[in-house]
Amino acid sequence: MVYTLSSPSVLAADAACHSQARALVACLTRAFSLTPDACAPAPHDQAATAIAWGMVEFVDMTAPSTARALATVVGGRHLPDAPSLARTRLGSARDVARLVLAETGPWPDAPEVTLPGLGAHAAPAAAAAAAAAAWWSRPELPIEHFRSLTDPWRAMIALDEAEPAPAADVYGERADAVADALAALACPSTDLASLAALRWPFGTWQNAMHAAAWAAFHQDRLHAQMVAVLAATGQVLAANPGAGPVELRSALHAAHALVVGALLGDVLDTEPLQVLRMAEAGL
Repeated sequence: MVYTLSSPSVLAADAACHSQARALVACLTRAFSLTPDACAPAPHDQAATAIAWGMVEFVDMTAPSTARALATVVGGRHLPDAPSLARTRLGSARDVARLVLAETGPWPDAPEVTLPGLGAHAAPAAAAAAAAAAWWSRPELPIEHFRSLTDPWRAMIALDEAEPAPAADVYGERADAVADALAALACPSTDLASLAALRWPFGTWQNAMHAAAWAAFHQDRLHAQMVAVLAATGQVLAANPGAGPVELRSALHAAHALVVGALLGDVLDTEPLQVLRMAEAGL
């Protein structure tokens, strides 16, 4: 899979540079914050839903793909300019849907819904995956198909049972530390340019995030790490409407390091934790 629970920054950065970034990131954050009490209706019109998924596949064929952009260099053409390259995505709408289906829930007692090409899944997971794929495909996805895919999701999140899980349930004993990191990102004095200007020695940020992912795996916090990274991404987007994709991607390195360090600060080894805490210099 292109997008995985152990590498949340990949999904979050691609979503942040999407033309529908704020709605898309909000949808993903909510999807990964659902509780086992959430319930969703089946699609009203299975035929319309199947057609809408077909349109998602069609849109994916022309979406800005990182792989296609880099392949142009192999073909002898010039690399796209930095903003165009920053807007490309490693994965497709179907890749996003697969991750949501695999990693939200579980809902052992929920009725199942069959999604074209993706199999049968619990209705809440299916609703969340369809909504995420729909936002990933906008604005190219026609509005009638968008509504077909998002109707069950909108019906579900309108219910009290679909309220996001409390931070203490998501982050456990690290809830206060994560809340402080998110509050720091939302603070008016936090400047996007300062976050984007932070630089780590080559490979150190990646190595520290890799160490954090292993720590999260061993502590059963991978899901919490995904929610924290998406929440941090949402904070940066909300505080910086209209920011360019190049600056956003650079700033998200610091934002993600900040919240991951907060979430795993009690279990990470000293060296990777110090690397992640370099992000505090941008606050």
